[in-house]
Amino acid sequence: GAEAGRIAWTGVALGPGSGLVTWEGLDDRAEAGSDGVAFEVRIDDELVHSRVVLPGSPWQVTEIDLRRFAGRSVVLELVVEPRASVTGDFALWGRPVLVHGYDRSPLEAWAEER
Repeated sequence: GAEAGRIAWTGVALGPGSGLVTWEGLDDRAEAGSDGVAFEVRIDDELVHSRVVLPGSPWQVTEIDLRRFAGRSVVLELVVEPRASVTGDFALWGRPVLVHGYDRSPLEAWAEER
């Protein structure tokens, strides 16, 4: 079978109020025969987020609450898993940002300001 694409950071120190905000999407070239991909985020091999994105879908913003890992040094891994076929799977992570020190979702706070 096809292998996943992955990037990992080791020794990531997560403090109080930690979270990850990122965008997930497929390049326009993915239209040609792609059956989509699964975007995954893992902390120390534990799956903390998974979403399937199909060709033609808009970019998806993702916010992952990592507060339960506060005080730990972890391996943070971004993974793209193919589905049945890897044809046309041009998957992209957009601007992954690790945030610290929030008591609630940055997206909730942003929405309230609008």
